[in-house]
Amino acid sequence: MTDVTTTIDLSWDLIHKHSIELASRLLIRNPELTQLVAISRGGLVPAAIVAQAKKLLFVDTLCLQSYEGRTQKDHILIKPTLLSGDGQNVLIIDDLADTGETAIWVKKRMPKAFYATLYCKPAGLPHVDLYMYAYPQTAWLKFPWECET
Repeated sequence: MTDVTTTIDLSWDLIHKHSIELASRLLIRNPELTQLVAISRGGLVPAAIVAQAKKLLFVDTLCLQSYEGRTQKDHILIKPTLLSGDGQNVLIIDDLADTGETAIWVKKRMPKAFYATLYCKPAGLPHVDLYMYAYPQTAWLKFPWECET
């Protein structure tokens, strides 16, 4: 992982606003997307908002772990759903494409899925189909659902 030079605190209101913006772009660009898969856990909140806005009833999760705190590690599949098929008409929602490794992992298994994130860093950019806002690779994004324990 790149050394973090700044931490950006994201609020619930900002996440909600950006999720609505993402849903609006998806409605215009991709009316054929009929299924939604949230990358758990970061993609759960934006996925719920997008599903509501796009009126998607088929919603599931793909549970992966690629970070432990601020330490990146290999992907661990926790709940293997929806990995059959090529991902046709499937919208994948995640909170952030940091290195792009999660997108690569998912797209290898569902190559026709549409991968959208709220936020993206330069290393993740080539691996997503749509994102709302870009941040430097050295920024650490602190999401409001992250709890310090």
